[in-house]
Amino acid sequence: MHFAAPRKFARRLYFGTIISIMQRLLTGIQSSGALHIGNYFGALKPFVDTYEKYQSFLMVADYHALTTLREPETLRANIRNTVRDYVAC
Repeated sequence: MHFAAPRKFARRLYFGTIISIMQRLLTGIQSSGALHIGNYFGALKPFVDTYEKYQSFLMVADYHALTTLREPETLRANIRNTVRDYVAC
């Protein structure tokens, strides 16, 4: 699990007035199996802790999971379960 380098962005109103500046954060997790305590401390908790500081984007790297999992039904179930776990945090 790696955090991408944050990028700055500014929200602009009419006449070019800048009203806020935040950085963007993109992170993801592979959906190859059930989440465990390592996923929580290595990915979920850091994302939740930094969520308010950045314009945060979260993804499930489902194509990346194809390198370890070939059964479509199991992969679909893992993707749904991964999303549920993230939403629950």
